[in-house]
Amino acid sequence: MHKPINSLVLAAILVGGLVACREKLEGGAACPALCPEQGLEVRDTTLFPFAFPSPIAIDSTISGFPPLGTEAQLIIARRGDSLVTAAIARFDTLPSTIRLGLTDTSRRVITGIDSASLVIEVGETPIARSRVTIELYDVDTTAADLDVDAVRVLFRPDRLISSATFAPDSLTGRLRIPIPPAFLTSRVIGGRRVRLGIGVSSDSSVQIRTLSTETGGPPVITYVGRAVNDTQTVATIANSRGSVSGLADYSVVLRSPQPPPTLLVVGGLPASRVYLRFSLSTEILDSTTIVRATLVLTQVPSTSVDAADTIVVLPRLVRANRILDSDPGKASLLLANPQEFFLPPNRLVPNGSGMRKFEIVNAVNRWKFEDPNVLTRALVLQATDEGSSPHSATFYSSEALDPSLRPRLELTFIPVAGFGLP
Repeated sequence: MHKPINSLVLAAILVGGLVACREKLEGGAACPALCPEQGLEVRDTTLFPFAFPSPIAIDSTISGFPPLGTEAQLIIARRGDSLVTAAIARFDTLPSTIRLGLTDTSRRVITGIDSASLVIEVGETPIARSRVTIELYDVDTTAADLDVDAVRVLFRPDRLISSATFAPDSLTGRLRIPIPPAFLTSRVIGGRRVRLGIGVSSDSSVQIRTLSTETGGPPVITYVGRAVNDTQTVATIANSRGSVSGLADYSVVLRSPQPPPTLLVVGGLPASRVYLRFSLSTEILDSTTIVRATLVLTQVPSTSVDAADTIVVLPRLVRANRILDSDPGKASLLLANPQEFFLPPNRLVPNGSGMRKFEIVNAVNRWKFEDPNVLTRALVLQATDEGSSPHSATFYSSEALDPSLRPRLELTFIPVAGFGLP
């Protein structure tokens, strides 16, 4: 019976000796311990684990990340004609009573509003070279909460309720955009909800990132309320309670360039992930020691905004059950913590081209010890700044007409029999 081998320890020893022992590890003074006299053969092979018509392998682009309402930042942008985004702030209820003093516990019903504003908090340094106008739209609709298309079409002139213009150097900290008192009064008195769309315009390219509910800085409505028959006492009310449905605020893309559906895309707005499910033979995994495993993709120059910037693409191990194989969108949400299971990231320039290599030997060796009928053998490629930057990286998929451009897996391995184990 063969004795079990700790493949990770063995692989580490072998990598250290590969300088002296390449294609076939012969014995001798260079490596007497690693290279026994019978010879230790190192083999290389290239697999196309996503090639059609394999029934259990897939490479695809999954869009819509991060999930709606979980954005760490809200992006409000107008980058020429190629990218236009906005933010949505949702308030289910607004306070309709005020206190008449610090020591008075009684409350009076608000009958009028003197002034009102939406307050947003700017996060990272904005992109702005000219004066910027932030616009507020009434985007309330009877459509379902997740029907973003119904909200998107409400960014139109007849829905514009107010705006405020800022100099580029004043786009910092908290910004106030006035809300017409008449618009808010009817909603406060009538107990109606408020749905605000936040857009932007400028004579030049502009992009503003604001904090969200997820990062503790959600959009807030403030207003000065007045009670009936009281001309002296007013109260300033700050409402930071958003929607109770988990969609207090989120970003919406009004216009964005879309790459061909046959390409694989990481990043962008709305953000995409690449989902890769591998078809690996039992012979390769069970009868070899994997020394190196390299996922090779061929990059296509991206036409996204900020294509000359750097995007960091991180491979992540999927931890989904095989029952989700038919739903890559859900499977791509179930990922190993990169701090607990690390795969090296790759820094790319979006408008670059050529072969891009991702070292995934840790994942392949993990799959050796997992039941493929229980856990899927899959990876996700994710941008580290997912959802907060418009740039993207684009690659050829398994549908590329030229086979040399398709995703492939390069393996360096040693047959287990080469060790002469008992």
